[in-house]
Order: sequence, then C-alpha cells, then structure tokens
Amino acid sequence: MATKNYDVVVVGCGPGGATAANFAALNGMKVLVVEQKREVGLPIQDGVSALYSMSEVEEAAGVKIEDRWVGHLISQHAFFSPSGKCGGGQLWPDGINIQRSSFEKGLAENAIKHGVEIWVDTRMIGVIKDKQGTVTGVKVIRNG
Repeated sequence: MATKNYDVVVVGCGPGGATAANFAALNGMKVLVVEQKREVGLPIQDGVSALYSMSEVEEAAGVKIEDRWVGHLISQHAFFSPSGKCGGGQLWPDGINIQRSSFEKGLAENAIKHGVEIWVDTRMIGVIKDKQGTVTGVKVIRNG
C-alpha cells in the first residue's frame, strides 16, 4: 500500500471541489483531488448547463470566466407557470449560461496551475482515523 502525504484531500472535482482545492493551494497547502470519473468534466447527463451571474461566479470561484465555458449570454429571464402565465421578468446585465463540462475542466486546469494534484479514475473507499476519531487520511482505489 503506497502512502502519500497531503495537507488537504478533496473528493470530487466538480465546481465546488476544484474551487476548494484551488483556494487551499493558494493558501500554501499541498492538495490532492480524487475524481471517480475517468476525465474531469465528463457529464453525468448530456447537455448539463446552468444560469449564473458572471461576476458572482468569478468572485466565488476566484477565476475569470473564459469564453469557452459560456454557452450564451443572458440579458433577462422570466418565469412561466404550467398554464403559460408569466410570473414576471428580471433584467440580468451579466447573465451567462455555463456549459458545465467545459467549466469543470477550466476550474481543474486553474487548480493545477496553482499546484493541485488531480487523480482521475480514483474512488475514495474509506477514511483513516486516529485514536481520538480525527480523520488523518483517506483510502482510495486508482484505475479500478
């Protein structure tokens, strides 16, 4: 059994995991991300995208949104009931539709630039605890 030492291990390289890993690395931590998919950004469902405020995403993720992540810009949105009645609209000066697959890959690339190590096709199977019950490590299986 091989042992490696990290300050932080993040399970999952979605937007939250990649962002957490990036901020940990920026704060001087040695970081590993384990991702069970064989490639970061592989969609669980095809066509997954989400609507966001560009400025809010950039602030939360600590990264500038790249054009390749944006499906299209959104200037306003409205809500409709099943009967077709409009529930009102809202202007959205910096709304974007993000293609999640590209976004995940971009966030992972950003984290790698800051020293994060990412293991794909890797599944966490357990935690290691000391006598006080504090988690001191994780057990993983790589490449099946």
